[in-house]
Amino acid sequence: MTSCKLKTVNIIMTGDIGTPIDVRHVASELRDMGAKWKPTIKTAVILSRVFRDLKISVLMFAPGSFVCIGSNSVSAALDEIANAVVMLRCIGYCRARVMNWYVYHRLSRTMLTWKPDLGALTSMYPEFVEYDPDLFLGVILRYPPNGFITVHIFDTGELLIKGGDAKSDARTALDRVLPLLCGCAKASRGPRPSC
Repeated sequence: MTSCKLKTVNIIMTGDIGTPIDVRHVASELRDMGAKWKPTIKTAVILSRVFRDLKISVLMFAPGSFVCIGSNSVSAALDEIANAVVMLRCIGYCRARVMNWYVYHRLSRTMLTWKPDLGALTSMYPEFVEYDPDLFLGVILRYPPNGFITVHIFDTGELLIKGGDAKSDARTALDRVLPLLCGCAKASRGPRPSC
């Protein structure tokens, strides 16, 4: 089996802070710390900052739930959520704490050492592959066929694995998709991929 290094690019995490908040109040009190409230998203305040070259954002909703996006690890996301909770405590939300959090979605990427033939892949596996080069430059492969994980395959050899909540979900999907891709490698002067 060809080994491909899988890198987590983005994690979407959600959970609860245990208390409802007044989003306008939070936005006005924490404006100097980067809090934003947009009238188009009336029920949420956005707390974001650059953390280790990542722009991690925490959306705090009025009922007390949150969504964290932009992190490439669970620990960085939890650190940013904890930072947001500390800021809330400083402005009077003393009961705020991180509760019931879980990873909702994960985006991982890898690069193949060869270029796949997207047309051949589509014709060999039409039951779970979507390909329309006029709409999208890559192939969308649903794994398992019911589609809780999607693998976007580009002719450059880049793969984006979307979905699943654990890193092992992405690794399992990659391990199952690689043999399909090895059978659809474009002809090249170099050695054919070994899977």
